[in-house]
Amino acid sequence: MSQTGNLPSFSPPDTQHSLPAGVLERIKKLTGEFFPGPVSFAEEHDPSEPANHYVVFTVSAAGPWKGVRDKVIQWHRRVAELCPNPSNYFRLDVHCDEAE
Repeated sequence: MSQTGNLPSFSPPDTQHSLPAGVLERIKKLTGEFFPGPVSFAEEHDPSEPANHYVVFTVSAAGPWKGVRDKVIQWHRRVAELCPNPSNYFRLDVHCDEAE
């Protein structure tokens, strides 16, 4: 697995929840297992809600859309095991080479 960029030092905006230690590293590794190849990641925010910050993992995938979709679903389930409320903190951006 290769990565581009630096793993952000990410502090969740929701102070009621704290991320478990090492969760970003584990999600980065998990992402590479589901989507072999380059994995880029960056902290971003919603332009309509500037206080809403999250980390986006960007990957490429090839193959039929159903197979890619299944990997995306599995990725979200696995991330949910690592972090409470993962959709508040993490996004997955998949660029499909061959979608059906």
